Amino acid sequence: AYQYLVQERKIHPQVVQDALLGALPSGGYDVARAFAAWLQWLTEQRDAPRGRGRPPTQGGQKDFATRLQDGMARRDKLADLIAGKAGWLVFFYTDAKHQIVSLKFRQPYSKHFITYKPFASVMGLFGHGMFHPSPSPESQALQRGMIVTEGEINVLQLQSLCLRYHTSLQRDPGYLYACAMGGVQGADVRM
Repeated sequence: AYQYLVQERKIHPQVVQDALLGALPSGGYDVARAFAAWLQWLTEQRDAPRGRGRPPTQGGQKDFATRLQDGMARRDKLADLIAGKAGWLVFFYTDAKHQIVSLKFRQPYSKHFITYKPFASVMGLFGHGMFHPSPSPESQALQRGMIVTEGEINVLQLQSLCLRYHTSLQRDPGYLYACAMGGVQGADVRM
């Protein structure tokens, strides 16, 4: 995955390091372990003895039982999606608060994609967290609007170009206010 990004797609190694991306490990990824603490907490909340009085309208055992079933379904769906996909790239899509809301997987050297959206209506954006505002006057104009690209590789190449330009001028490297929307079909227009 790293060779594909750096050699084939000419992404700067520093951009690869700074971007919110990864690769599925060759030994497999233990999805159950990643979900275990959260599912355990939901189980404890569901099974906790209820106090006296009226049951709460929200957050009661019934809500926790539903959330537990939903969590187990999400865990199983993710495990099924990534089975046999060692070496695939993982792009982490985030919301306005930079919380991960979806994952997009890509097989290197191909155009095979799989998207995992645990929250059906939210895709998020990729790469908008790399930008840091700059106080320099020449950077102010570039900070007024976000550059939106279609694919993850596009925004990584754009940031690589920016990094190489700043390095050639011997300036502190900075990234553009840019993001990828992950394709026209699944674009999160609201975000």
